[in-house]
Amino acid sequence: MKKRFQGLLWAGLSLTIVCGPVRSQSVTVDSIYSSILKRKVATTIILPPNYTATKSYPVFYLLHRWAGNHASFLKTNLLTELKDRQLLVVTPSADTSWYVNAVGNATSRYEDFMVQELFPYIDKKYGANPTRQAIGGYSMGGYGALQLGLKHLERFRFIGDISGPINAPFYDVPPTPRSPLPIIMNSVRVAFGDQNSSVARESNVFNLLQSNPVSPRLFVYMAVGKQDEFDFMIPQHQLLIEALKKKQVPFAYQEYEANHFSGKVVDACLPDLLTQLTINLK
Repeated sequence: MKKRFQGLLWAGLSLTIVCGPVRSQSVTVDSIYSSILKRKVATTIILPPNYTATKSYPVFYLLHRWAGNHASFLKTNLLTELKDRQLLVVTPSADTSWYVNAVGNATSRYEDFMVQELFPYIDKKYGANPTRQAIGGYSMGGYGALQLGLKHLERFRFIGDISGPINAPFYDVPPTPRSPLPIIMNSVRVAFGDQNSSVARESNVFNLLQSNPVSPRLFVYMAVGKQDEFDFMIPQHQLLIEALKKKQVPFAYQEYEANHFSGKVVDACLPDLLTQLTINLK
């Protein structure tokens, strides 16, 4: 019975999530075939209350953590905080890809999948408004949101970074005894190659911000935990704040009493993040 139910989900069965007495979102799992990745990509789509395919909606691409999947954000307070917002939320599975075109794996061109296949697919099938788009993520997804958002400013007006290790690929970070960095470094090497690779250079958040003309419509939201186990997290975000100021990019920055892995930063910041997103996508 369990296998049959999972099979129905993969086929695109819509589930109704009730949030209060009168409003609800619909959650569906869309299995999107990618000719670039040579496989199907499970993607969670959260449809707003009273969704209709004939309308146009703002969209929020929400990227999961390292080793997470398309359903990771359903374990947070996301559905509760979405409330009755007229907003599409899209979360594709990305394994440990870092949301880049991997140097060490020709079948992991994840950035190309997102830009060339996923974004147009969501625009067409679900009625995403091309002028009201946002991207955000948690941990690996926070980095992915920043580097993809800054590369595609013609599409995105809002970038949300929750506990993002924004200085990936970390080749200049000295090892420390308690750092969790060694756990993820194999995936980093597969994705970015060495520090001189084109992927490492072209996906550097600070380089992208410095070198690209920034749209006056862009807003960047950042949230981190004060007890984050990655000891570079807060210092790197302070550097990013200075870089945003130099480029005159509006931003919000919050620190919470939480570590990296508990997920508490996500739950704590989502009300504020979604409010800022709604304001900036008007």
